[in-house]
Amino acid sequence: QRFTCHPSFPKMSHALRSFASSTALVSQSITSHAQTKITVPIIQACSSLLTSTSTSSQSHYSTTPSVHSRRAAREAKQAEYDAYMKRMMEKQTSDDQISENSTKDEKEQKQIEEKAQNDRDQIRKELLSEAGEMTKSLYRTCLRSIKIIRPGNENDEADFSAREEAQRKEMDEMDLSSSSISFSYTPPVDRENELQSRAEYYRRWMREEFNQESDCLEANPWMEEHVERYLYFIKGGEEKRCWILNDYKFEDTHSDAFDYERVDRFEERAMGLVQGFYKERGWILDKERGLSHGGDDDDDFFSDDEEERKR
Repeated sequence: QRFTCHPSFPKMSHALRSFASSTALVSQSITSHAQTKITVPIIQACSSLLTSTSTSSQSHYSTTPSVHSRRAAREAKQAEYDAYMKRMMEKQTSDDQISENSTKDEKEQKQIEEKAQNDRDQIRKELLSEAGEMTKSLYRTCLRSIKIIRPGNENDEADFSAREEAQRKEMDEMDLSSSSISFSYTPPVDRENELQSRAEYYRRWMREEFNQESDCLEANPWMEEHVERYLYFIKGGEEKRCWILNDYKFEDTHSDAFDYERVDRFEERAMGLVQGFYKERGWILDKERGLSHGGDDDDDFFSDDEEERKR
């Protein structure tokens, strides 16, 4: 057994098989020529022993791993390991590619958001400039309207005259001969003082209105109520200016100074800016929900009925 496990056993086995073949030939020669009864059995026995040993060695060698089979096993394991490492490298490469694409997408998304923010800031800057020009235009028109009502008109003179006549009648009806002294609580008519006071009142009121709404567009970003507040102020200011002139029976010589189409364009752009900002955050405009932030519809400045204001 130790012999068959030796690394050189295959070569020796081959030599033994060759020797057995030679012995068989020798036995045949001896049998044919010498015809010896003792020698032949001995040679035949040796031949059988060698043949059996050769067969046993072949069988044992066939079940013992050879150098080639071990090498093949190592190569198979190496190939399996290489395939596994290749799969792992491919998976790692795929993960790295996904991570790189994700980082690239995040960077692109950030760039898109930054560009959108820059665009909004630019539009807001333009709209602020536009709102400033419209506000200054309305302010100048209101000042001119106050100058119009400052001297008074025929309607004012008629009111003054009517009041003076009423005061004279009241004085004439007093019984000066009675012991009690009668006098009127109504102050005498002072045209200049009343016209000056009226102009100063509307000048102070106008300044308060403009100062009160001067910060309505300072927020960034704009919300829906910011834009609606400014629109209520600018449109309501023009409406009140017209109402005052009409109430005192003055001709409005600046009726074409207010550009309604310009205001409508501003409203469209401003609400578009707000709507885009709301859309990015998944918000809903208040006017879509039936809400309004325009202002107080019960403004006490408009105390007359609707038909009178329209007239």
